[in-house]
Amino acid sequence: MHSVADVDLIEDRYYRDSLSLKHNLSFAGCGFLGLYHIGVCSCIKRFAPHLYQNKPVSGTSAGALAAACLVCDLDIDECVRYLCRIIENARQFTLGPFDPRFKISEYLKDGLIQLLPQDAHVICSDRLSISLTCFATGKNIVVRKYKSKDELIQALLCSAYIPVFSGFVPLTFRGQLVIDGGLSDNLLNINQQTIKVSPFAGDSDICPLESKWGPQYHRDQPQKYEDVLGSISLLNLTMSFNLTNIKRLVGMVWPMTPDQLVNLTNQGYDDALRFLITRGFIACRIHQTPRGFSNISRIKSRNSLRIHRLHSCTSLASHKTDNESGRSKSLSDESNPVIKMVKSTRSTNSIPKKPIYGSGVGLNVAHCCACRNELYKAVNSCLPSSLHSLIRDGTKFLSHI
Repeated sequence: MHSVADVDLIEDRYYRDSLSLKHNLSFAGCGFLGLYHIGVCSCIKRFAPHLYQNKPVSGTSAGALAAACLVCDLDIDECVRYLCRIIENARQFTLGPFDPRFKISEYLKDGLIQLLPQDAHVICSDRLSISLTCFATGKNIVVRKYKSKDELIQALLCSAYIPVFSGFVPLTFRGQLVIDGGLSDNLLNINQQTIKVSPFAGDSDICPLESKWGPQYHRDQPQKYEDVLGSISLLNLTMSFNLTNIKRLVGMVWPMTPDQLVNLTNQGYDDALRFLITRGFIACRIHQTPRGFSNISRIKSRNSLRIHRLHSCTSLASHKTDNESGRSKSLSDESNPVIKMVKSTRSTNSIPKKPIYGSGVGLNVAHCCACRNELYKAVNSCLPSSLHSLIRDGTKFLSHI
């Protein structure tokens, strides 16, 4: 039960324009920087599952692999464990991932067969968009429907097939030679509500802030001496042209050290958390999925009528008419159940009254105690320790693939 002032603030949050609710995630191709996407997925699964559940997700190359894991709701620990095996296997060769003995497509195929469920093609059809590049024309191909699990795996392998790096003969998808989707469109943009995710600092919605390269490069430390060359737009991906991003480009094709990979995963988690908080996507279960309408003015008029009814009910409950004497007497707080309920909703026991950054924007409702609880949990959260252990220490005991 809310007061009239509370209802005025909260009621509009239940109804949204249908177009504004069509959010969808898009993951950029990034090679061995895929652990950045792992950090992003970990944060989104924990605090904003409404951004991918029953909604389209798109990706390119390593981003397509991350998108498939998110759509199929795979266990993140298992995905990280297998990815660490691939990275460790690449380090054991003299030429690293460029060694002819390093068969990355075979390793990825074995992992996808093992991790994806048998009905993965049913789950991903019409939800997962994978970017491919036609080898003959160089045009971009977007795949959204899959007839079988094998066809889904083949599409994911083709999207991550970099010529020379992955092999010398292009893969075939539905009778057509195709290569890495990042060579034609490295960051799919479905509509204006697409949330772009990239490990490169730039114009993406979820991306690193400019910071110096080093053990603590994931911290929010602005760099001034590197950001003098502006930005560059390449294959639908806009990123800052600086030393930090250049080193990230090297990390795409040559695996980082375990400590750097941990920092990279932390970076993804922190960047996703910052985006979710500032855009108001962290909310309680009720406000995570507001009703969508095409005519929002109709809803506002309906809300005003409801507020008027609530105001009338509150007035009637506050003043009871004495039929015998004809006099109106005011009820005390102890005997009036409406006043007691309103007061109980206004009292916040464990939540400070001081507003925190991000409350009252987007889906989050500032006067909703459940929303504020979720927001406080997010602010004090960090990357799960299990992922730290798998990335940093996993290479010590993981065997060959």
